[in-house]
Amino acid sequence: MQIYPINNINNNPKFGALKGLRYVGEFNPSTNYEHAKIVDAVINSNAIKQFGEKYNFLARLKRSNGYEPITMTRFFGYYYSLELIPAPVERHQEPRLTLWERIFGKKKNDTEAKAPVEETPKEEKIENLPVEILITNVIEKYNSDAINKFIQQIKSETLDSIEYSLQYYIYEQNKELQKKENQRLEHTRILSQISNM
Repeated sequence: MQIYPINNINNNPKFGALKGLRYVGEFNPSTNYEHAKIVDAVINSNAIKQFGEKYNFLARLKRSNGYEPITMTRFFGYYYSLELIPAPVERHQEPRLTLWERIFGKKKNDTEAKAPVEETPKEEKIENLPVEILITNVIEKYNSDAINKFIQQIKSETLDSIEYSLQYYIYEQNKELQKKENQRLEHTRILSQISNM
């Protein structure tokens, strides 16, 4: 029997369009066994895999102490949260013309320089997640078995519940954008009124 060292194990499994995992605060699966169990629950969640058939996203796992820097108080105690966030958009960079090539239109060895041609990106079947969404969280202060409860919440998520959360956050984002647009229009009206005095 051959035993492989742990660092040879592929710890970047392929699963849907979940593009990666981010750890925030004190969340550290490499040193904490319970945190590793949480990551395992996320990776093996059928609902998250199904959601990944529609969207590109990252899963952000957080353990925070609930410290509020503005009021300098700790208001909740430690909590865990799982959020799905939009994956960064990868942009292909074309080589740029040098200063010489821009001025003279040719390379130093007299061959003609061609400006990079911008290609229209190929349309992807899977779109990027439009907003950040909170999937679930748990506060240790109110639950002595917070980690197991958090894992159970992750496992019990359904595709419908994740999609409902997405619709809710899109609605809230649109409401906030509309509020800002209304404020901008009102501000413009007031400035116009002031200038006519």
